[in-house]
Amino acid sequence: MKWVGITGSIGTGKTTVSNLIRGLGYQVLDADLIAKEELQKNSQGYQQIVKQWGSSVLDVHEEIDKKKMAQMVFNQAEQLRILEAIIHPLVQKKVQQIKKESELRGDLILFYDVPLLYEKKLQDQFDEVILVVTSPSTQFERIKKRNQWSDEEIRNRLKAQMSLEAKAKYKNIVIDNDEGLPELESKIKETIRLILDQ
Repeated sequence: MKWVGITGSIGTGKTTVSNLIRGLGYQVLDADLIAKEELQKNSQGYQQIVKQWGSSVLDVHEEIDKKKMAQMVFNQAEQLRILEAIIHPLVQKKVQQIKKESELRGDLILFYDVPLLYEKKLQDQFDEVILVVTSPSTQFERIKKRNQWSDEEIRNRLKAQMSLEAKAKYKNIVIDNDEGLPELESKIKETIRLILDQ
């Protein structure tokens, strides 16, 4: 089975690429979604986070307040490192379980959408990595439209990730997402065909 990572940077269109791949009938695991599941009330991740930070990170319903949590960790490297040390091993465990099930089913290919794939040095785990790129201006506009963040917050988020130029230096398959959906879907189909033909 081909194990394929999908990455990029915020606003490049990784989610759109993942959704188009799903639309073609393939399974795409989502690192962010699995991480969010680990923040659900009474999950292992939830319990460890509350043990670490106490009720200050909870909302009125005793759920983890993701906005409060994000503000707390994104400006403090040590706090972010602690959070990642809690969540990442739990996500990896879940992913390995799903991957094993997929292999047992006889799936030919399985995709994994990982925003911080290169930042976390995960590239060697994959048979192939798809890097989704777009122009800096398109990326900025997409983030602004989707998240309603200030220009400063967008710059801070982009600064927290490795640049697209640095990611492009790795051995990967680059999909340029500057055109429309029909062109993007065509590029994805061609990419999947090339991976399966190897």
